[in-house]
Amino acid sequence: MFYEFDLTIPANTPKSAPAELEVFLSAGIVKQVEIQIPRGCRSLVHTIAVRGIHQVWPSNPDGSHKGDDARIVFNEDYDLVDPPHGFMLRGWSPDTSYIHVVTWRFQVVVVPVSEVKQPVKKKGILSALMNKGGS
Repeated sequence: MFYEFDLTIPANTPKSAPAELEVFLSAGIVKQVEIQIPRGCRSLVHTIAVRGIHQVWPSNPDGSHKGDDARIVFNEDYDLVDPPHGFMLRGWSPDTSYIHVVTWRFQVVVVPVSEVKQPVKKKGILSALMNKGGS
């Protein structure tokens, strides 16, 4: 499956309060990521992808994708079998005068439903008593 999302970053958006877009994908393996940064950004527009509390792309926590008319494409093998099946895209653009739209694209190889990991149910004393009928 192939997904495309546009992250709109308002003018003069600080890193401390980035624009955010939560994106949802199918359970599977992310095989390719593409980021399109428009012409005119002059490396002043930054973007990252986060899952949970961890920055996923770029891999270095202090880094960000930036450029001017840049199309960043890379192969990946990122496991999205466990929920959540998506990312939070973030972007900022300090010292800019215009809004910018950064496009993110993801190629996902879908995992069959039988292989998707389900949450493990905790088995405690109450569960054991319920299964015995409470006797």
